[in-house]
Amino acid sequence: MRVKGLRLPLILLAAILTFGILLGGQWIVQEYSVRRPLVEGVTQVPGVQDVKAIKGKQGLILEIKLGAVHDLAKTYRLLKDSTNVQDSSRLQLRLVDKRNDTLTQLWNKSQFAIYEALANGNFTAMSRNIENIMKNSGADSWRISIDAENIYLEMHQGSNYLYEIVPREQAPPAGGGDR
Repeated sequence: MRVKGLRLPLILLAAILTFGILLGGQWIVQEYSVRRPLVEGVTQVPGVQDVKAIKGKQGLILEIKLGAVHDLAKTYRLLKDSTNVQDSSRLQLRLVDKRNDTLTQLWNKSQFAIYEALANGNFTAMSRNIENIMKNSGADSWRISIDAENIYLEMHQGSNYLYEIVPREQAPPAGGGDR
């Protein structure tokens, strides 16, 4: 088919091939200059068992399966440092632990103390409250720690472990409030 001397099937084929090459090139650049270096860097951190890179709505999500570690805050800082990303808003680290029902229930109870401390700034009371929750709880060991960015809670029971990281800077609640 010709329209004023132009062969439309040939033009259409060239456009489709160009689009395919551009998409393939973008994938290659993304895979070899972004994803693989991130995964390889994170894999070098002690305690990391597996890493999956997932494309999320806001950027890249690294799903990191951790083994049993004894200092979650230190491990998390090593993970963040290993990514070497300037714009951390485009990268999310999601930790995968090995929790059980008992540890999940302890986490649910601990959240009240953690979020209350975030609201009023009394972190020593948070530590005491969580210590009271953990006594006679069934957890073999636990640790709560804090730095300028996050609150870290880790609990161990047998071969199971739970890791939670709560950002200290909370987003404002959605909806409601004064207008």
